[in-house]
Amino acid sequence: MDAKTLCLGVLSREPATGYDIRKAFQNGPFSHFCGAGFGSIYPALRKLSEDGLIEECPSSPDVRENKKIFSITPAGRKALCDELANPAPLGFEIMRSEFMFRVFFAHMMPQDRIQALFNERKALYHDKLDIIDNLLKKNSILPGEKFIAEMGKTLITAALQFLEKNTETLFALTSPEIGQQP
Repeated sequence: MDAKTLCLGVLSREPATGYDIRKAFQNGPFSHFCGAGFGSIYPALRKLSEDGLIEECPSSPDVRENKKIFSITPAGRKALCDELANPAPLGFEIMRSEFMFRVFFAHMMPQDRIQALFNERKALYHDKLDIIDNLLKKNSILPGEKFIAEMGKTLITAALQFLEKNTETLFALTSPEIGQQP
């Protein structure tokens, strides 16, 4: 999905600032399956606004003067629905992961660095599971949101179990002192 569609998706739920949209991808309902940063969010918001798909909301007096709150327009809601109705591209979704890239080259790292990577990843997985559990506790969760949250929980739990089960296997193949050169 492109950044414009991702922003429309967030704004279809409720009006939001660019910062709020970023939070939805960092630790909100989209955090376990989508990502978008400020570098893509703000240009997308600008283009969506120019195209009449979103509009700036009048802000309340307690909101900072330069804080822009956006809402989706009827045209934006239609554009989102049209995009969602398009067939998804065929093929397996590529998982891009710096963690996986680093572990791929585990033979070039000392075991203490690998252990630190695994510990960091396990902590991240636990944090993501907490976020998902909190989402699932909401009474206002939508059916699709619940389905994806449960799917994310299943995938993250499986990844966590895989790490816990296979850490020793990887350590047996690497040098405890320094990384081995290929």
